[in-house]
Amino acid sequence: MARHGDHAEEWVPPCPAPVGLRGCRLELDERNVLVMSFPLHRGSALPTLTAAEHDVLRLVLAGASNAQVARARGSSPRTVANQLASIFRKAGVFSRSTLALRCAAVELGDELPEEAR
Repeated sequence: MARHGDHAEEWVPPCPAPVGLRGCRLELDERNVLVMSFPLHRGSALPTLTAAEHDVLRLVLAGASNAQVARARGSSPRTVANQLASIFRKAGVFSRSTLALRCAAVELGDELPEEAR
């Protein structure tokens, strides 16, 4: 939007813009400034998990070992390891700590830094 007194104008890009891109023109210290932004989508960074994977994830994030998860779910530690490997693959991570960081980043609406992947 351009601010000229009480007048505001929505900025329209001259070519097709990425979905969600917003821009507004502001007058700052007698200069026109174009401000671009994208909306943040909370929770969009984690993949869809099965009910069993979600349950395993919940227990792992609470600090449970594979053996503890297996006892709590009435399954074998090997089944839990397979489900955890599937969760890692879907989330694009390689460790429990990175998975926890990824989940925290999603909850906060942030992206996981490249070096933490």
